[in-house]
Amino acid sequence: MSCWITGDSMRVLPLVPDDQFGTVLMDPPFGFPLIKDAIREGRRVCSGVTMCFMHLEDLSRLNDQPDRVYVWVKPPSPKNFAARFSRFIEAIAIYDVTQHPYTEG
Repeated sequence: MSCWITGDSMRVLPLVPDDQFGTVLMDPPFGFPLIKDAIREGRRVCSGVTMCFMHLEDLSRLNDQPDRVYVWVKPPSPKNFAARFSRFIEAIAIYDVTQHPYTEG
C-alpha cells in the first residue's frame, strides 16, 4: 500500500491490517497511555521503520525503548511562544531500524 492516511491515529490504525506499510511517521496524541498505544499500533501496521514524535520527557516512560532518538528543535513561532519553553524541542523515537532496507542496523 502506498498512500497517506490522515486522521486520529487511535481510530484509524486499529482498522489497518498488520504489516501494511514499509514506513510509518506519526504524531500521536501526547500523554500516556495514548502515546504507548499509538506506538504499539504503528509498529503493528508497519513492516519497517516506525517514527513517532513525542515530548522528550515521555521517552523515559516508554516500555519499549526506541532504537534511535532524534531531536527536533522547532523554529520560533507564535504557537510555540504560547506553550511552555520545553515544547521548542521534540523527540522523534525511531523503532525497528534494522527492518528497513535503507538503514544500517
